[in-house]
Amino acid sequence: MEYPGYILSNRLPSVKSIHAFTDELINYLFPVTDEPEMFMEHHEGELYKLQTHLKELLCSVNYSNKLNIDDICDKFFAGLSAVKDKLIQDAQLILDFDPSSFSF
Repeated sequence: MEYPGYILSNRLPSVKSIHAFTDELINYLFPVTDEPEMFMEHHEGELYKLQTHLKELLCSVNYSNKLNIDDICDKFFAGLSAVKDKLIQDAQLILDFDPSSFSF
């Protein structure tokens, strides 16, 4: 059978919900703020929101209740933390050593 270019199923999370999670994830990984004092409080709130959203998405596809949703989320966010740290290090190096970054 040839793939028709779409998935027809009402058992998957909505595209809107997946887009919302993806947008939240991008905003978490690439935070922009003009209030550094409030950043950590806001950032921790965003992390909690992301975790809750991922759990909701996983619950919606856990038909047989065989997924260990908490374990999946823990592993995902543990890995995400390492990725975020590397992104911040890279961004700092760009700001410190790339002359074109002075125009930002």
